[in-house]
Amino acid sequence: MGTRRLRSPRQAVERRLGTEESWRPTGCAGWAVRDLVFHCAGDAQRALAALRTPAAGPPDRGAVTYWRERAPRCRSPLRDMC
Repeated sequence: MGTRRLRSPRQAVERRLGTEESWRPTGCAGWAVRDLVFHCAGDAQRALAALRTPAAGPPDRGAVTYWRERAPRCRSPLRDMC
């Protein structure tokens, strides 16, 4: 059984799409495909690190109270979606 080398998000995108296609725009203004993939991969890495890090004590917030305290303050014309 061979070993598989892990690739960076950039390498994975270029291998799958090619360099030119990876620079195509996405639905996020100003973000290319490679930007969005790198951003999502970074979030996934941070989540894995956070889930693996033991807490110092018992939780002080629940799944609902966490989000209530962080409600978006949206001034967008699309505020109904916030």
